[in-house]
Parts: sequence; C-alpha cells; structure tokens
Amino acid sequence: MWAPFRLASQSDSGRIVTFIKSHWRSDHVFVKNLELMVWQHSSQQGEGLNFVLAEAGGSIVGILGFSSFRSFDPSLVSDTIALALWKRTEQAEPGTGLRMLTW
Repeated sequence: MWAPFRLASQSDSGRIVTFIKSHWRSDHVFVKNLELMVWQHSSQQGEGLNFVLAEAGGSIVGILGFSSFRSFDPSLVSDTIALALWKRTEQAEPGTGLRMLTW
C-alpha cells in the first residue's frame, strides 16, 4: 500500500525536524535552527511548508523539501523551485521517493 502524500503545514515543522534528525543528520542546520527551516521553506501564502510528506501509520516515512524562488523575489514571472532534503525511510515502499517527486 502506497503512503499518501500531502503538502506540509506549519504545524508539521516539529515532525519534519524530528525526521531530519532521525533519518538524515542529527546535526543538520534545520535541527539546530527551526526558524531557518521555516523561513526557507514557508509557502508564499505562509500557511504551509514547502515539503511533500509521505506518511504511513501516522509517521512520516518520506520528505521532499523545496524552495520557491518567487518566495525570495516576488517579481519573478515563473515560480521556479529548487529541490532539497529528499529522503525516505527503509520502512517506506520502494519507489516512494520518485513518487513524491512526480506528485
């Protein structure tokens, strides 16, 4: 069964940091500085975070973070994004990372 995907909300920030700490690096800059992560990955509307989350059994099993260039320069015509922090756990179904990207 494939994990469902959704965009993160601001309230997911703590869970995302816990995922990064447990499955990426315990000394990652976002683990040390939550405010930086929220600043870099806040959606233009400010309600969400620019992370695709894969969840299974109430846990995050994959993240795909991205930054919108328009968030930093509203005069840009197109909304180009840069990908960041692409990771899935061993418990996630094979192909979860690619499915997050195409979602």
